[in-house]
Amino acid sequence: PHLVNKPRALPEGAPALAEIVFLDVGQGDAALVTTSDGLTMLIDGGGKASAPGSVGEYVLLPYLQSRGIRHIDVVVNSHPDLDHTDGLLSVLNAMPVDTLLYANVFTDDEIQQQLLAAATENGSVCRAVMAGDCFQFGSHLRLEVLGPAAQASGDENDDSLLLRLSCGEVDVLFTGDASGSVLAAAAGRYDLSADIVKLPHHGSRSGYDEEFYRATAAQAVVVSVGAANSYGHPAAEVIEYWQEAAAVYRTDEMGAICIRTDGYDFAVETETEPAA
Repeated sequence: PHLVNKPRALPEGAPALAEIVFLDVGQGDAALVTTSDGLTMLIDGGGKASAPGSVGEYVLLPYLQSRGIRHIDVVVNSHPDLDHTDGLLSVLNAMPVDTLLYANVFTDDEIQQQLLAAATENGSVCRAVMAGDCFQFGSHLRLEVLGPAAQASGDENDDSLLLRLSCGEVDVLFTGDASGSVLAAAAGRYDLSADIVKLPHHGSRSGYDEEFYRATAAQAVVVSVGAANSYGHPAAEVIEYWQEAAAVYRTDEMGAICIRTDGYDFAVETETEPAA
């Protein structure tokens, strides 16, 4: 049996240093990070709902505009699948982006070439990253790159960026679409502990690995997934494991998922309550 880890409550009235919103972009990934010192970061951008650019035009850009965001400091692309990348192309074509971080292993990928071309046209600084890189953004955010290594695996999903974003003592692990075996191997090289984990590959069975799960010791997990998708995501065994181990938040059931932290504790708010 697994112990249920309850998310720590953000004390009433405590100012949030950072906010992470996992957007409901259907069958894709997109997370907006904002901080109290004015930093904006976008990790993936969703896409492929019906036609190229549709998620960017009808979901991502309207949301950014509703928040008054007209400029992004850092865009991060976990890997160049359209359901992670297409919305980023829309953002790069619509507003200034200072820096693009991307995995250094997709040198011949056509979608990544489109992304780099759009970033170059935007005037963004483009930086390929790999395991071992670490960045401090503003006063509150630290971003560690835990994968992939310099040598490509040959599998686009497994070469996703594995990232730990930290605000004070609160850590969020971003896993892209990596498989469980790759993540378990990473857990043998790095400390993958995190308070919150964005589950890999929309909760796919391919991301199931109890060694990796235990290594995270997560209190909450987020599944970014489309409602009634044709892939059967999230897998039943993935949800069953985490329902016993942590609080589970799903964009297909709850809409956008907002995590606010003061660097010590965190609170989770959802757009809607899950269906009974």
